[in-house]
Formats: sequence, C-alpha cells, structure tokens
Amino acid sequence: MINQLDRDELVTAAYQAGTDPSRWSNLIELLDKKLDSVYLSLYGHDTTTGVFLESLTSKYSDEFMSQYGAHFGQKNLFIPVLMNAPTMEFRYSEEWVARDTLMKSEFYGGFLAPQEDIVSGGGGVLFNEDGRVLILSGQVRRQDEEGKTPEFIETIRFIAPHIKRAFEIQRALAGQSLNSTAYQAELNRLEHAVFLIDSNGLPTHWNSTAEGIVRSGELCTLQRSRRLKFIDLGAEKLVQSALASIRLKKPDGPAPAFVARSHNSNQYIVSVSRFDTPEDTHVPFHAFSVLGTPTAIMTIRGSTSGEQSIAGLLASTFGVTPAETDLAIALLSGVTLSEYAHHRGVSKHTVRNQLKSLFQKTDTNSQVQLLASLRRFSLKQ
Repeated sequence: MINQLDRDELVTAAYQAGTDPSRWSNLIELLDKKLDSVYLSLYGHDTTTGVFLESLTSKYSDEFMSQYGAHFGQKNLFIPVLMNAPTMEFRYSEEWVARDTLMKSEFYGGFLAPQEDIVSGGGGVLFNEDGRVLILSGQVRRQDEEGKTPEFIETIRFIAPHIKRAFEIQRALAGQSLNSTAYQAELNRLEHAVFLIDSNGLPTHWNSTAEGIVRSGELCTLQRSRRLKFIDLGAEKLVQSALASIRLKKPDGPAPAFVARSHNSNQYIVSVSRFDTPEDTHVPFHAFSVLGTPTAIMTIRGSTSGEQSIAGLLASTFGVTPAETDLAIALLSGVTLSEYAHHRGVSKHTVRNQLKSLFQKTDTNSQVQLLASLRRFSLKQ
C-alpha cells in the first residue's frame, strides 16, 4: 500500500493541478508511478447526448483511446450505472457491473481484453451535473488483481476528495484573479492548511485553516517582513532549504514531508513543493503590485493518531529524543537514511548514530525489527 509520503505528494499534486490546469496530466502520471500496473482514467461523459468528453489516461494507447471516443464509449457498461450512482462513492468494478455480464460484452471483448485483459479494478463519480459525469477509474490486469486492485481502491478513495476539491478550485479560478473572494472561498474549503509562497519566501495567499495556525502562534508566526517563521528551528531550516531549492530551480524532486513541533509539543506534517505557473495560464498571477507570483505551495496537516502514538511511545517509554523520533517517523513513511540526511542537512554519520541509539533504547537490532515493532504498536492504538 502507498505510504504517507506518497499520499502527501499526491495531495500536493492535486492542488497544484487545481490552480494550474496544465498539471492535471502530472497528477495522473504521479498516480501511475505510485500504482504501477493500473490503467488509469479521469474522463467525462455527456449522458444526455452520449458524447465522450475529454480524458486523461495512463497506459492506454492513443489508438485504443481513439477507438473509445469513436465507438466503445457508447458500449461502456459502466456509464449507465455510474450516471445514477452517488458521487464520491468508489467501488470495485464487480460492485458496479457483474463480471460475467462485463465479460460477455463488446466493451470487454473489443476494448478491455486486448489491453492485457484488464478485467479488474474499480472507480466512481467525482461530479454529476446537468447530465455530465466526471469519472475516476482504473483497470487492473487479471494476473495482478489480487494485490493491485485493493491498493488501487484504497488510493483513489483517499485522493478522490482532493481531486474533486481541486476541480472546484479550477472552476472558481476561471476568469478571476487570485485575490478574488471566490478563489479565497475555495481555498477555505480545503481540509489541510495551505500557503502559496512567492520567490522571496513571503506567503501570498492562504486558507482559513492556515490563518488559524498563524493566529494561534503555536506552530509559526508571521514576521513584520511578512515572512512565515516556524517555532521549531529544525522545521524552519527545512522550509527555508526547500524554498531556496525551488527559487534556484534545482531539479530535485519534492522534499519528503517532515515533522514540525508547536509550542505545546503537538506535531504537524509539513510539505513544501514547487508551484509552477505557465505564462499562458488564464489566471493572471502577475496582476499584483504588493504580493509576488507564487512559486511554492506548502501544506500543513496534523499528525495522524498512529504517528502521535508512536511519538508518545518513543518519548515516554524509551526516552527517545525529538530528533530520534523524527527519524523513526520518517523511516515509517518510507524515507531512506540517505534521503533523510539530505533533507535534514545533516551527515549520514549523524543519522546512523541516531538510528543506533534508537536500536539500543527500543531493544531492537535492525531497522526491520524497529519498524516492525513500531507498526505493531500503532495497530494496537
């Protein structure tokens, strides 16, 4: 199953697409990378006319998609079912159309079967307005369905609400500037705290969740210079390092999410990613005299109960230091020792010493034993 780092990266990609429509293909490519062998589709149908609307896909060839638009879109057994289905309800394919029925159809025989026999999978409806449905779906090869199909369903159930919200942002942005009240209203509906940050490191826009975090002053503060500063000096260093890499247009990928602590020791997960804006975008980013053009997007979420439980266990039971706790959480999220050292700006030697200390304090002898022990504990909470 995809880990928390993958989830954070997907959420960031979704909201980047919402503010820059050219990046929807980036989101599908990222989903394709995370899910590997799944044939992905984000596509629309006009159910009143039967016309196939535009789509974004992975793994489907141009030839097959051309055939779908010309013929097989009207033979898709899932469309009549999904047009009457509740929105945001994502199910296995067999829950929408019985497999026996599907396999006897022209849609299966002429479209699905020739493409590696992609008979399994699932999906659901993001929007259904005025006879137009927007569908997120995926098909899995028969030989991979036992392992891949549950992973796919879990992933799209997680990311679908963010994709829907990103589409709502895009619709709100149409013909409007970033400082419009409609745009701000859409940002305010996002679950996580979101900051848009310019090349000088100054926040240009943020939602109400982010404003609440700033007003509390427990995690970060807004300086007189308008720069956002974190209370946790380690987190502050990581944020500034990520912003510097983005400003210098370094080719590095998104930095892994990292932990930032508040005054009252609550833990938050922070992610900073590039926010690209093409010159031909319909959103007039350059129409501001005071605020600069956003170049980065930062999201902040509260740590999960499992992460909090693990952090509490390490601190109270084993006497683990905050730095060692951060390393443990990063390892649980799938970050390697080398990646952690790079993004923390410390030597591999320092990280190895922290790991050895974790082994000693938790009575484990290897990274595998340490992570297995922590996962067992988190499942009991």
